[in-house]
Amino acid sequence: MLLEYIEDRYITEKNIKYIDKSNIHIENICPASSGTIAKQNEVKDGLTIVTVLEKDYSNKIQNIIDIIDNLGYNFIPTKRLHCTLLDLSSSSNLLGNKYNETLLIDAIPEFFNEIYNSEINFKLNFECIRPGTWYGLNQNPIPNASDGTVVLYGNYNDNGNKDFVDCGVNLAKVLRNKLPSIFEKFDRNFPTIWVTLGYFNHKDFQYNKDKNFETIFNKFRQVNSELSPINVKELRLVKYTKRSLEDAQILFKIY
Repeated sequence: MLLEYIEDRYITEKNIKYIDKSNIHIENICPASSGTIAKQNEVKDGLTIVTVLEKDYSNKIQNIIDIIDNLGYNFIPTKRLHCTLLDLSSSSNLLGNKYNETLLIDAIPEFFNEIYNSEINFKLNFECIRPGTWYGLNQNPIPNASDGTVVLYGNYNDNGNKDFVDCGVNLAKVLRNKLPSIFEKFDRNFPTIWVTLGYFNHKDFQYNKDKNFETIFNKFRQVNSELSPINVKELRLVKYTKRSLEDAQILFKIY
């Protein structure tokens, strides 16, 4: 038996990009072979725009993290829970270049002033807690496999999520137009929202050999209403070297 989820994905056909639903099946949990464990120890410069979950929300999540930890697969929780609006690190012309970084820092507030009057107000609605998808080449899911993370997940079709994702997509478009030498082929990769709760620091395993694993993640198919929605009133552009953002340096905040 497989864990099964429906995931919104970008599909491109004949140079036309649209959102379609894809069935995701998970049988194998692969924190080792996916590289998830190794990546946690990497020190690598990054820039991203995120909303950080408030402490009271993180405290509500803690009970769920404890349940997952009790499965016995050495679950390592994320130290700073956050949801990404737009990851800027995929631009090789940005990281380590102070001049380009300054151009970026000028361009982002200008976008929010023009479009949102610098008034941030998004509502994020999460549908489930589940193993994270393992993506391979061209962001295609690896069949029946998770990358070993656990995520709080929401699809595009909810109006609040749509507004948040569209904001990231529109900002990427503006950056491509205003700073083409930095963001020539840059975009938001996924039409979904997620918060990475943590990862299994364990060798690869099959979940269906452990009935407790199956029971717990079937229970989390519908997130308890007290965990959703998240009201987003602030975004942060942060510089970091650790994927958990535990060492994040705030460059500026958008309210």
